[in-house]
Amino acid sequence: MAAREITVHVVDCDICGQSFDRDDMVIHFTTAGEGVDYAVSAGWLRLDDGRLVCRSSDFVHDMARIPSVAI
Repeated sequence: MAAREITVHVVDCDICGQSFDRDDMVIHFTTAGEGVDYAVSAGWLRLDDGRLVCRSSDFVHDMARIPSVAI
């Protein structure tokens, strides 16, 4: 069996570390930009400072979504 190394990118929430997934399977992307764009189109938020916030709803996530609050 032949094996080779490949590089993939996974998108993680900068608040909780959760990886972007569909149907409980982490999605791998060819580029970081592709992953970020896909996650944002699925409802994740990209903050002005570049951090990504998943769709979880708790105090820390909700506060991160308010532009005037720095976490």
